[in-house]
Amino acid sequence: MTTVTPLIPGRRTRARRTSTASTIAAGYLRVSTADQAESGLGIDAQRAAITRTAEQQGLTLAGFYTDAGVSGSVAPDKRPGMAAALDTLADASAGVLIAAKIDRVSRSTSDALQLADRARREGWRLITADGLDSSDETPANKLMTNIQLSVVEWERDTIRSRTREALAELKARGVKLGHPCTVSDEVLTRIILELSECKSLREIGAGLREDGYTTATGKTTWHAQTVKQLAECTRAREITSQLFPQSAATNA
Repeated sequence: MTTVTPLIPGRRTRARRTSTASTIAAGYLRVSTADQAESGLGIDAQRAAITRTAEQQGLTLAGFYTDAGVSGSVAPDKRPGMAAALDTLADASAGVLIAAKIDRVSRSTSDALQLADRARREGWRLITADGLDSSDETPANKLMTNIQLSVVEWERDTIRSRTREALAELKARGVKLGHPCTVSDEVLTRIILELSECKSLREIGAGLREDGYTTATGKTTWHAQTVKQLAECTRAREITSQLFPQSAATNA
């Protein structure tokens, strides 16, 4: 679901960016699951952070562009909300794009850096509530930007790596993988590992959505109840007993 709140009604034309436009900001909001979109919790927190940042920097926050239920792995210009925001910035109707965090803009290091480069080329700023600013080309800011983006990718890659390692370990033990189930053993293993780290069902679902996994029915929305049901299915229990045999014996 995408919501666009236009900054300036009516037809827009390409124009030179004015000093006034440089103080006008567009807020960008993104959540990856329908649950988050419906509850409004993730959106509300981002909106509050963006509004606070605009006030602190003396910017006029003229509107918001929202991509709800859209993965951060999707290229920025392929998301309707972000694409509309970029058009507004390119038209010089606004001079600043504010997001709560850089991972709301993109979970891809290359995509986020390309967007920052585009901002510099077109003469607008990309800033985040936690301090990043595309117009700040100091070594320190570049370092912080790269660190934050690298952490986002590292977290995603670590989850994938641990899931693959766990599956390889199960195979080495002679466990037959691929038993009939509504989702793959890879997804079940990931759910089990993340539950063992005390992640919430909502967090696990959001992560699966972010990384492009689909449910048994081909949907990209992972409700908390769906994750819970999968974690309790017979196949998931078999995998759990192999990954954590001591825990299984204790609960027997």
